[in-house]
Amino acid sequence: MERADRFCASSSLSLPALTFGSMRFDPGRIDARAGRDLLAFLFDAGCNSFHSSHEYEFHDYFCATLRSLGRRPARHVVKLGEPHFDHAGFRPRRMIEIIDEQLRL
Repeated sequence: MERADRFCASSSLSLPALTFGSMRFDPGRIDARAGRDLLAFLFDAGCNSFHSSHEYEFHDYFCATLRSLGRRPARHVVKLGEPHFDHAGFRPRRMIEIIDEQLRL
């Protein structure tokens, strides 16, 4: 199945029709093999857009599972949280560290 994008009215912005959210991609619920199988199934079904957040408990596990599929054309949107829930204000240095860390994943 070919991936179908949607275009926003009066702009050239293209958005994926479907995005898989990884919030509950928990190794206690889905082992590495089942996780790879799920992501491969999504790719085969035409979904190649993924969302995660560095604040999700299992973010690193999801990223590792996605990488285990090798290089496939994908969009991985990572939400960056700064300030974090327990911080009172924005810290530019921390945001830079978060960005650098996520680009390494």
